[in-house]
Amino acid sequence: RHAAAVQLALWTFKQASEEAIERVAPQMLGSLRRALHAAAEHCAFDDGGGGVSAAGGETVGEAESVAVVSAESVPLTFMAVGELARRAPKLFAGDVDSARALFSALSTRELDARMAAQEALACLATAFAAAGGGTLAALEGVLGEAAEATNDSLRFCAVHWAVRVTPPPHLPTAFMCVLLAADGKAETASCASAALQPPLPKQASGARNDVAAAEAVAAAYAYPTFESLIGYCLADGGRRARLEAAPTKSHLALLRYARATLCAQSGWPVETATEAATAEAVVDTRAAERAAVGDKLLANAVRARSSGSGSGSDGALTLYVKFVEARLSDRAADAAVRSAAAAEVALVCGA
Repeated sequence: RHAAAVQLALWTFKQASEEAIERVAPQMLGSLRRALHAAAEHCAFDDGGGGVSAAGGETVGEAESVAVVSAESVPLTFMAVGELARRAPKLFAGDVDSARALFSALSTRELDARMAAQEALACLATAFAAAGGGTLAALEGVLGEAAEATNDSLRFCAVHWAVRVTPPPHLPTAFMCVLLAADGKAETASCASAALQPPLPKQASGARNDVAAAEAVAAAYAYPTFESLIGYCLADGGRRARLEAAPTKSHLALLRYARATLCAQSGWPVETATEAATAEAVVDTRAAERAAVGDKLLANAVRARSSGSGSGSDGALTLYVKFVEARLSDRAADAAVRSAAAAEVALVCGA
């Protein structure tokens, strides 16, 4: 009976006119939310591990969840939620509990349910386009929990959702992207890295048009201020510790992103995504040599760190130079990271 009811709701949401959706959907929303939480709890019993808790908001007790939800109805429930979110996103505005329930379902071993939850999340993202205040803080908590999960699907959906709903220069998203740029899943690392630079322009008919398009896209891309970025990533002890413990690809991602923010803020040219993609494809045979030269710049870094005047800008610069110095001092670090650190010291200290 439950599966038939959900299937009827799904059919209604797909076939009904806009007028009918506006009239009927609010009356069905409460039941649909209860069905969603019951389905999410059902998935928790088949959790593959490393998931997000479905707790919060309207939930259904364990005994009732098992009684009313079958494996067949779980993906149908997620599909119904996704279809309604697509047709009437305003009904889910600020509904963090529904987002949490769908994220928690991503860790299930049931492929159909996992794919349906992923598609529903994609539809639900529109409802949070204007999120702010407490809603935004709660959403950041859900996304942060998912980004740290051991489950690959959760981390990918977390960064994809964050980039879509609150893209950089939103600082929590930028920090998440820096960390996940070193993710073991290629799709997650690629999504995170791409969000930290202007997107590639659509292919144009000629080389001159391609350059103009790249410049236009780069100009429209927004960066945070250098002070706010460094303050968020490095001034907080917990976040700094997470970054220090992250793989070197995350360190390299922060170095590149910080360089871009500083250049954008100072009116200097910023490397476009096209140039970055070309640079990634070319092996820097002089990386080790540049890192060796960077060793000589350490004295400059120490002087720059000790001469800060205490203002916001100088404070951020001091934190950044300290972080760069640590990368440069680590003889066991990857040559590309030490090379990038040497370039940063040269830029910041005027060496």
